[in-house]
Parts: sequence; structure tokens; C-alpha cells
Amino acid sequence: MTIVSTTVRRRPDVLGTVAVIIAIAALLPLPALLVAGLVPALSGIGWYGLLVLPIAALVAAIALLLAIIGIVVGSRAGSPIVTSVVAVLIALFAIAPGVFVWVLWGH
Repeated sequence: MTIVSTTVRRRPDVLGTVAVIIAIAALLPLPALLVAGLVPALSGIGWYGLLVLPIAALVAAIALLLAIIGIVVGSRAGSPIVTSVVAVLIALFAIAPGVFVWVLWGH
């Protein structure tokens, strides 16, 4: 008698992986900006933040959108959605400074 394997290979969470990469790319300039702002010789670096924070928030919003789509598609297909959930958390963490600055200095 032949044994037939009934295991189904689940598709990887590609949207979640792409969203994590994009969210990390949006998050990387923010600690560098913070460290550069703490150096007394680079006190004018704060103007750079006015350019970096909105761009980082926009890129993180794109990652957040991809992650939410990955959660919906993954849950409907029965695929793992852990990577998409991690991407949502990283994207929200990258959006937070931009939203804080937007609320603080008006809109």
C-alpha cells in the first residue's frame, strides 16, 4: 500500500516580508537623526528632521498598508500572518514621530 502525504505547503507571507523591509527602511533614519541631534556640533541638524520625519511617515504608511493587505490575504488563505503583524508594529513605530511633530507644530 502506498502512503500518500496529505501535508499542504503554506505560502509564505510575501506582503508581510516586503512590508517589514519597507518599514525598517523608514525607521532607520530616525535613530540616526536623534543621535546626530545630540551632538553639540551638529545642532542645526534639527532642520533635517523636518524633511526626514514626513518622508519616513509616508514610507511607513505605505508599509502599513501593505501589512494590512497581507493580514487580510493571509487570514483568508489560511497562511501565517506573523510577519504582517510585525510589519504593522514597526510601521506604527515609524509613523509615531511624524505624527507627534505634526500634532505638536500644527497642521
